[in-house]
Amino acid sequence: MDLYGIVFRQVRLQKILTFKRSRVTALRAMNAEVERCKSFGEVITEQFQRKYAGNIIELERINADLQEYLTMMQDVCQEVRAKFLVADKTKHKSGK
Repeated sequence: MDLYGIVFRQVRLQKILTFKRSRVTALRAMNAEVERCKSFGEVITEQFQRKYAGNIIELERINADLQEYLTMMQDVCQEVRAKFLVADKTKHKSGK
């Protein structure tokens, strides 16, 4: 894999992580709202429940994308490591 591919995947990974953070923050706010409603005996509306469920589903999709990119990055790291190990062995064999 070339440097462009590595950088592209790293940027994409960072965007996925940033988006996940925003969804987790939104979910925390929604959890706080549910706790508030329950403590005052208020009903949680169907619209709120749908929005909450949508956030959960979106987080599942984000996690799947994240796992895919993390696996790719791990493969890239192993590939780069292998190249350095080969280069290092070659360097030692030539006496440099």
